[in-house]
Amino acid sequence: MRKPQFLPVLIVDDSHSTTAVIRACLKELGITQVDEVDSGEAALRMMDVKNYGVIISDWHMEPVSGPELLKEVRARTGPIKPKFAFVTMDDRWANITTARSLGADAFIVKPDNPGALRNKIGAFMNTRV
Repeated sequence: MRKPQFLPVLIVDDSHSTTAVIRACLKELGITQVDEVDSGEAALRMMDVKNYGVIISDWHMEPVSGPELLKEVRARTGPIKPKFAFVTMDDRWANITTARSLGADAFIVKPDNPGALRNKIGAFMNTRV
């Protein structure tokens, strides 16, 4: 698998175990420029000081949810419009269609197997928008 050119990556999730798994998946894919935050608010602050090529976010967070974060990311003007993926266990069809309508590039339902998650993230990282 070729190394993606969308770096750096920002992981946004309030579960530290999930961020650790996603970070490990990215490392296995050869991606080491990774920052992580535990809220949508923190993600927006990070985006004020650093440009990200990819944002991987949870759906359910407070007080700024994943969909609210995506709306703000897409509303911002700047030289880089990052790819945006949700990685969540919430596979309701309404969430998937909402994610698409807001401009998400991927909606990845967390599998039980870390290898399967790595493959899904790798496929997302290697697609062009």
